[in-house]
Amino acid sequence: DTIKIMPVGNSITAGEHYGFPALEERTGYRKPLYEMLVKSGYQVDFVGSQSHGIRPKSCDDWYDWNCEAYPGWKIPDIAGKLKIALETCQPDILLVHVGTNGKDWDEKPGQVSDMLDMIDQFSVDRDHPVTVFLCLIINRYKDEDPAPTSKFNQEVANMVKTRTGDKIRIILVDMENG
Repeated sequence: DTIKIMPVGNSITAGEHYGFPALEERTGYRKPLYEMLVKSGYQVDFVGSQSHGIRPKSCDDWYDWNCEAYPGWKIPDIAGKLKIALETCQPDILLVHVGTNGKDWDEKPGQVSDMLDMIDQFSVDRDHPVTVFLCLIINRYKDEDPAPTSKFNQEVANMVKTRTGDKIRIILVDMENG
């Protein structure tokens, strides 16, 4: 069976939103992940309302470009679009990397929790199991204090531990420490 995967996030998820051919430093993770999954024998369909990285199927560098990626957007705005995309695309797996935009560090963990509540409610309402790979975010800039990012990541990790009654399965991915 084909596994429907929805990459969700900001510019790090969009990757090639700057055009084609993509700059090497702007390609993101979706292309290598897609190629790795296909090469391993998985039938995957990346889904979402956005299409960053479009290229012709005849191109040797083609991959499935669909995603739910919004460069520069904050968590509540992405969650609003995700709610619509969940209904339309019915993904099996979500790859979520949100929180890199904005300095509203104190609000972000609660916003992630609200997003997970919404995903869980979708899963319950539709009796549709969803696995969420929730990424702890990267420290984006070497010259910025990493403490706010690390604090956010710790709060998100602690919050995920308390979500024992969810229908969704949450797998934490530590992108901060590689």
